[in-house]
Amino acid sequence: MRALFVLIGIGLSSIAWATEPGLGGVAENILGPVDIITQFVGSASIVVGICSLLASFLKYRQHRVNQLVAPLSTIVVLFLIGVALLLLPFVYKLTSSGIPYRFSF
Repeated sequence: MRALFVLIGIGLSSIAWATEPGLGGVAENILGPVDIITQFVGSASIVVGICSLLASFLKYRQHRVNQLVAPLSTIVVLFLIGVALLLLPFVYKLTSSGIPYRFSF
């Protein structure tokens, strides 16, 4: 926990000491740590999604042996969470490049 506060402090100090004056320099310094955080969240969601899919498969095998040990709803929820977490980084990459938006009547 202490290391997290240290990293946040380093990130905030780099924002405060922007080499370029003005709002553009501050915005440029903010984008560096944000990019690292988005990459971490994307990687973590892939790992947790794979683990969730594996857990749903193992729960299904337990369900086939004894239906009272692992209810089917738990298996379905684990599977859906795993699929959603696996698709999260890919949806972000799709939307970060900018989906064209047209508004017409």
